[in-house]
Amino acid sequence: MMEIAKIEDIKRLCGLIKDNWDLCHFTGQCESEMMVVQTIHGAKINHKKHGECFSFLSANAKTGRRMDGTNNALGLQILFDREFLIQEKRVHGRDVVFPTQALVDALDIHLRQKEAATEE
Repeated sequence: MMEIAKIEDIKRLCGLIKDNWDLCHFTGQCESEMMVVQTIHGAKINHKKHGECFSFLSANAKTGRRMDGTNNALGLQILFDREFLIQEKRVHGRDVVFPTQALVDALDIHLRQKEAATEE
């Protein structure tokens, strides 16, 4: 069973990840990288408001390929396939996603590798 990320880790990652450029090449798909940024920052806000680390899942996140070439549904599926998010209907019947410990672990590795590469 997937473990939901702890608020301490979410807060720490929010301090390290300001925008999607911080996650360049994390998943290999820019829409999923943007969703990670939005999800961790949303989880921090919603923990403060609702007491749980979740982010609302917008209808836009579920859309397939758009005219501009973006594919949010593919980005979201990548995150589900890698077990980085758990989806539930929880808040007022709306879909929400919870970041997982697997996401935290993968982000920690990515950020360490990125830092090591800039030190070389």
